[in-house]
Amino acid sequence: MRLEVTPQWDEESFLIAVSGRGPGVEPKELETLFEPFVQGHRSVNVQGFALGLYIAPRAS
Repeated sequence: MRLEVTPQWDEESFLIAVSGRGPGVEPKELETLFEPFVQGHRSVNVQGFALGLYIAPRAS
């Protein structure tokens, strides 16, 4: 998978936008995707702990 990371900032804020061309997310999975240890059904062959989307909003 290829990711694109784009930083943007001004005098008051900093934003990191991340986009990718992965398998995508089903609309029904959006409700739980930001919970710890939850992976989308298309990420069966992806190794990891599924904590990235849980940690990202709290890192700001």
